[in-house]
Amino acid sequence: MMKTLFAWVLSGEIFFCGTIFLQIYNEYLYYAIQKHIIMELPVKATVTHSFAAPAEKVFDAWFDPAMISRFMFGPQLRDEQIISIHPGKKVGDSFSFIVRRQGNDYEHIGEYVEIDRPKKLVFTWAVRQDLPAKSQIVIDIEPRGIGCAITLTHEMAREAENFVEQAKAAWSKMLNALDGAVS
Repeated sequence: MMKTLFAWVLSGEIFFCGTIFLQIYNEYLYYAIQKHIIMELPVKATVTHSFAAPAEKVFDAWFDPAMISRFMFGPQLRDEQIISIHPGKKVGDSFSFIVRRQGNDYEHIGEYVEIDRPKKLVFTWAVRQDLPAKSQIVIDIEPRGIGCAITLTHEMAREAENFVEQAKAAWSKMLNALDGAVS
């Protein structure tokens, strides 16, 4: 026997008929959050950096394991050992970067949401141990003469409001290291 389901949304209110609606709605909401159909990340940490290197070289570094090992992770940035760096290549691909700090392994994971070489890169960002907490990184690259400028915005949930300054400092440190790596 097939059940008929009617649901509509009006001004943020949900009206429904059918006994299985809540289960279906919860499954949709979980899927939507995972696939970023619905993502409200009201807290933002934004940093900018200018590079002498061309936009293409700076953009490509975000997909090169050797470059990622020089500017995002490793002993040149913090007291850690790189275990593995596995970037994806296209929208929808997942990535995984595992580092060891003080005897503990931390896996940074995400998925590429938008790739527009060499202008824009958007990906989700999380530490597996902190799931379901998730954030999003938006990188805009603007060519400037023979160099370029990056505006990196880390979009986070409201609960991460106290982390904004720490995030800005960490991303600034990584962009400075990227500048050195692409020079």
